[in-house]
This record gives sequence, structure tokens and C-alpha cells, in this order.
Amino acid sequence: MAEGLGIPKHKVRYSLRLLEKEGLIQPSREGAMVAEGYDDYMEYMHECLEEMVDQIRSLISQIPKG
Repeated sequence: MAEGLGIPKHKVRYSLRLLEKEGLIQPSREGAMVAEGYDDYMEYMHECLEEMVDQIRSLISQIPKG
């Protein structure tokens, strides 16, 4: 992964540890695998981001145009 992404190996290891800690991946003999709760988490994140976009659009609409 590090070579493919062009980033140091220690950063990849750290990122994988964070994803495992959050329950999004789990170790296996073949390498990291997506955990059971991944789809639910991604749906939650999608909803959060949509909400943020709506809030940003609302704020932008309140800014007077020059």
C-alpha cells in the first residue's frame, strides 16, 4: 500500500491501526478485511456529510453578493 500510494510505511500502519480501532477493518491471514459494521458506518458518514453540505449551502445563501 505504501508504495502504491507513495507514502511512508509507518503512516499506512498507523492508518490501518486507526481503522481497526474504529471497527472498520479486521486483521486476517490475507491482510486487512472490511469489518461487519463498515456499511452502516459509511451510511452514517454519508448522512453526516449531506447534512454538512446543507448547512454550508444555507450559510452561503446568507452571504450578501457584492
